[in-house]
Amino acid sequence: MPKETPQLPLDFFEASAERALELVDAQKQAALAKERMEQVAAGRCNIRPFPPLATQPFRSELTIEQNSLFVSNGFRDDFFSREWMVKHPSSGEPVTRRVSVGKVNETDRGRGVLTQTHQDVFYQLLQLWDKQGYPVIGERQDEVYGYFTISAYKLVTTLRNSDNAREYRRVQILLQDLASIPIVLENTYTWQGLVDREQFTLLSSVRWNEKAVDKTTRRPTTEGVSAVTILFSIRVTEGFLNKHIKTLLATPYKSLREARSKQPSEIARLLYPFLDAQLATKPEYHSRLAPLAERFGLRVFPYKSQRRDQFTPAMNALNGHPIHGGKFVLEARLDKAADDKDYVLVANAVGRKACR
Repeated sequence: MPKETPQLPLDFFEASAERALELVDAQKQAALAKERMEQVAAGRCNIRPFPPLATQPFRSELTIEQNSLFVSNGFRDDFFSREWMVKHPSSGEPVTRRVSVGKVNETDRGRGVLTQTHQDVFYQLLQLWDKQGYPVIGERQDEVYGYFTISAYKLVTTLRNSDNAREYRRVQILLQDLASIPIVLENTYTWQGLVDREQFTLLSSVRWNEKAVDKTTRRPTTEGVSAVTILFSIRVTEGFLNKHIKTLLATPYKSLREARSKQPSEIARLLYPFLDAQLATKPEYHSRLAPLAERFGLRVFPYKSQRRDQFTPAMNALNGHPIHGGKFVLEARLDKAADDKDYVLVANAVGRKACR
C-alpha cells in the first residue's frame, strides 16, 4: 500500500497568505495598528527569541520566502526577473505576477542579483537579531527598523568562519549588496494582502565603526572600538511587527553539503527553504527540473540526464532533514516525467521524526 501523506497542520507558519487576506477587516487593521504602536514604543518586536536548540531555529519574513529572491552563485547576469499569470482574487481577471531583483524598472541598469551566498549571510543576520530580542528603532511609526549592534570581529567570524582581512572586506561587500540591490514584487501577497507593486531592499543600512584596532586580528585595542550596526529594511521589519513570519532551521540548512567534496550544496540550500514554504500549503510538491533550474538561475542543461545529475546530489543532501520547525521530515526524489522529456522533483513532508 502506498504510504499515506499526513495532512499538514495550519500552524506551520506564524502567519500565512490566508491570514494576510483576513487583514482587510477594519477592526483587525485597527488592532494591528495598536499592537504596532506598542511594539515601537517598547523598542522591540513582541516575538519571543528562540531558546537554545540543536536545530537553531530562526524566523524569516514570509513574503520573502514565498518569492525565491536568491539565485545560484554562478548566475552571470546583473539582474533577474520571473513572471507568471494568475487570476486576480476580486475580479478574476488575469494579471501578471512578477519578481524582479537588480532593477527598479525595465529601463534601469542592472545592479546585481542576490545569490545563495547572500542568502547564507541574510539568514545568519536574522539569527543574530533573534538572539538580541528583535530590537527596533525609529522616530516615526511608518519608519521603523529592526536593528542590532555587534563587534566587527564577531560578525565576520560568525558570517565567514574566519577573521582575516580578506573576509572583512568580503563581509563589507556582501552587506552593502543586501542594502543596495533592489527587489520589486508585483501583484503579490504581503501581510497587507494583495499589493500591486512593492520595492525594497533587505537591509536599510550598515554602520561600520572601527577605531584603533589590531590590523591582523581586527580586535580593538584598549582605547579602540569595533562595532557594526545592522538596520533591516522597513519592509522586513514590518513583516516581523505584523507576525508575517515563518520558522526555518539553521542547523539542517548549514549541514546541506555535497557528499564527496563536503562543500556546501548551493542547490540544496536554495531548495530547502523553498520546499519548506511550498509544502506548507500542499501535501506534495512537484516540478520539472528545467523550469526549477531556471527559477534559481542555474544552468539549464539540454539533456534530461544532465539535469538529473545536476539535482541528484541535492536530493541526497535534502532527504531526511526536519522541516516546518522540526514537526515533519523532508522526503525528496526525482521521477521521470510522464512524457519522458525531463525528470520531476517530487517532495513531501512526512512523518514525525526527532530532529538531528
